[in-house]
Amino acid sequence: MAHNKMKTFRICCALFLFVTAGFQACAQYLERSLSTSFGVGLSAMGHIYSGDFIIEDPVQITSDNSMAYVFATDYQFRERFSIGLAGGYQEANQTYSNYQFALNDTTDTSVTFSYYMSRFNTGIRFLFVEQYGKFTFKYGMKFGVSVWKVDLKETIPYPYPGRLKRTGTRFAMQLFTLSISYKLAKIGGVFAEGAIGAPANLSCGFYLNLWQRPAKPITFKHVDEFD
Repeated sequence: MAHNKMKTFRICCALFLFVTAGFQACAQYLERSLSTSFGVGLSAMGHIYSGDFIIEDPVQITSDNSMAYVFATDYQFRERFSIGLAGGYQEANQTYSNYQFALNDTTDTSVTFSYYMSRFNTGIRFLFVEQYGKFTFKYGMKFGVSVWKVDLKETIPYPYPGRLKRTGTRFAMQLFTLSISYKLAKIGGVFAEGAIGAPANLSCGFYLNLWQRPAKPITFKHVDEFD
């Protein structure tokens, strides 16, 4: 079983290197560039903290959350590599109805309360860059932190749900990021991005080229074989 897994892993790596090499054979690159992007997206946080649902009779949760607002600034310092600062922001409002708990371990009590939660995420990302005409593909990873904040709208002297304890600064990592952008004009264009990790799993928006320098084309000097 272990041998089969190792063989499958090697085949996947070989296919990845083959496809990447094929892409690079027909790619066009910038030598240096600086760009910034803004957009909106969907995240796991938005899925968890959205919608009206019942978690345990008769407890009911009413939710209202925002989209994930994402941003990034990337500096392409080599033809195929870039480093950047990226992140996003998202917030949610929830109301618990008929939330039950045992008061003094003897009396069952039912209450209703609301709270506001927000998450700000930021980090450094490292990307490989592939360019084909007006399309640019970027893929890599991001390492950063998420800052969680919870504000209760009422003072409640009873046990909180576990999700309200998710406060403070926590390490957050995007295991994989794939961004596809299309150049509409010299100044910029649009992008779509998928990622595993905060701040968004799917996002789209626009980007602006702040500065760029194309790579120098390769030229061949003609040499007369009879000289």
